[in-house]
Amino acid sequence: MSGSQPSRSRMFCVFGVSKKKCKAAAEKKVNAMRGELAPKNSAQHKQMVEVVTEELFLKSKPTAVSGELSSPSLVDDFIELANKTGDIRALKGMRRVHKADKKGAFQYSKRTKKPIFEWVPLEQNFTQELINEEFF
Repeated sequence: MSGSQPSRSRMFCVFGVSKKKCKAAAEKKVNAMRGELAPKNSAQHKQMVEVVTEELFLKSKPTAVSGELSSPSLVDDFIELANKTGDIRALKGMRRVHKADKKGAFQYSKRTKKPIFEWVPLEQNFTQELINEEFF
């Protein structure tokens, strides 16, 4: 393989909805409020942030909550630990694959000529042998 081929490591990730990320977004949203909608004091600000955080936590789509991981077993370990905190919901293991078009041909960036990747759900029966068979 040539040096321009992507690395095989760090091809797994855990997606979910994090209360911590929702709270940061809620803070930003409440701080941007102006006029009559804006909180009048710190107690009201805190209450509004809590309400908006809960709304976002229930409505948000899953995003990456872990860094990139090197094996599927680490995905399971991360999910197990994250479930103990209770501050993350909709946890799902994902793996990074080379994006293909409708005909099955791999896609590359027109500008950089580098491969384009996408995240897909991690199958329960995914093994190390399947990693070695995939083309990168």
